[in-house]
Amino acid sequence: MTSTQHKALRTVGQIVLGVLPLCFGVVFFHLYRGNPKAFMALCEEDALVENMQFLFFLAAGVLAVRLAVKFWSATDKLVAVAYGMFGLLCVFIAMEEISWGQRLIGFETPDAIKDDNIQDEFNLHNIGPIQKVLFLFYTLVGMYACASAALWALPGLRRRRWFQFLSVCPCLLLYFLPILTYGIYRLRLGNWRQMRLQFSHEQARMISLVQEPVELGLALGFFLITVVTWIRLRNASPGSPGTACTSGSASARTPDDSV
Repeated sequence: MTSTQHKALRTVGQIVLGVLPLCFGVVFFHLYRGNPKAFMALCEEDALVENMQFLFFLAAGVLAVRLAVKFWSATDKLVAVAYGMFGLLCVFIAMEEISWGQRLIGFETPDAIKDDNIQDEFNLHNIGPIQKVLFLFYTLVGMYACASAALWALPGLRRRRWFQFLSVCPCLLLYFLPILTYGIYRLRLGNWRQMRLQFSHEQARMISLVQEPVELGLALGFFLITVVTWIRLRNASPGSPGTACTSGSASARTPDDSV
C-alpha cells in the first residue's frame, strides 16, 4: 500500500469515527421523540444500552491496564500511571453499571446503601448525594476532551509523545460532547428527588433515561481512546517522540496524519 493510499485510508477512518456518534444520536433522538416506548425498552435497567455500556467500559479498562504495563516497560512512567488509573476507573464504572453483579448473583442490597439508593441497588452512582459528584465528573470529562482536542491545533504540542497519549483526538470529540452537555444540564436539575419536584414522574424518568445513551457514547469513546492509543504505541518508533501517532517509522510524518 502506497503512502497516499495509507493516508486516504486513515482519513476515511477518521471520518467514520467522527460520524458514528452523530448517527447514534439521530437514532436515539428519533426514538425519544417519536417512539418513547421503544426508547425506554432500550435504555431501561439490564436492557441493550446498559449491557453495551458494561462491555465497552470493561474492554476499555482491560486494554488501558495492558497499555499501562507497556508504557511502564517503555519508561513512560507518567503515562503508565495515568493509564493504570484510567483502566481501574473504567473497570469500576463497568461494575457499577451492573450493580457489581447483584442481579446476576442475586444478593440483597445492604440497608445502609438501600436507604439512600433511588433504585434500591448495590451501587454508588444511584445514591442521591453522589449523583451530583457523578454529573460533575461527566462535565469535567467533557471539558477535558474538548480542551485536549482543541490543543491538537498546536503543532508543537501535538508532536509531544506524552500529549499524543494523554489527549483526546479531535475525531473522537463527538463521543464526549453529549456527556458534557448532559452533565451540565443535570447539575442544574439536581438528583432524582430534586427532579421529581420539577417534573412529573414520567418526564423525570425520560430525562433520567437519556443518561443511558449518553453514557454509552462515553463508554465507546473511552474504548476507542484505548484502541487508538494501542495502534499509536504499536506504530511508534522506540525513543522517537515525534512518531507516536504515525503509522510508519518516518519521523517526518506528523501525528495528525493518523487516527
